[in-house]
Amino acid sequence: MNQRRVNVAFLLIQGSFLYSSVGPLEMLKSFNSLCKDDPLYSGGFNAYTVSQSRKESKTACGVNVVPDYDFSNCPDPDVVWVSSHLIIEKRVCSGSVCSWLAKQKNKGAKIVSVCTGAFLLADCGLLSGEAATTHWDYAHTLQERYPDINVVANESLVVSSNFITTGAGFAWQQAVLKLVEICNPPICNRQFE
Repeated sequence: MNQRRVNVAFLLIQGSFLYSSVGPLEMLKSFNSLCKDDPLYSGGFNAYTVSQSRKESKTACGVNVVPDYDFSNCPDPDVVWVSSHLIIEKRVCSGSVCSWLAKQKNKGAKIVSVCTGAFLLADCGLLSGEAATTHWDYAHTLQERYPDINVVANESLVVSSNFITTGAGFAWQQAVLKLVEICNPPICNRQFE
């Protein structure tokens, strides 16, 4: 059986909510520990943090986090995780973040956004023509600002082409389960029988 780990890059940007990165990261690491002896286990997840530089990134709660990698030296991600963030009134990402995200999408990476992380993807032009969701209180803003996105306001999880988007801050749990299902279907099928 293939034992290759799925690389999951947790993108750190200024103002990200820490819980929507740390919670999923810990859940994926727990999956690795709990399933490593299962014959259906396919290698699990290699989860790490990445940012445009190795400088500290200040989260929404004021905690400084130093990423494991920068864009120039991180392992090629199979999945990019975009956390929720506080700032939706203006563009939240730089050109280098958008370029890096577009590059990963074009290389086939699945991109997950939690809650208001959808705004970052929309700011980068990545959700054009896609179905997506975000926090219910901001769904109308996302739709007004980006009419080319099919905003599905009444769903907590939307999967479309290379994207998984969630509709609330704590819907990251659903996104992790969906990611495990996509990346390791045999073990999920048995666990949920």
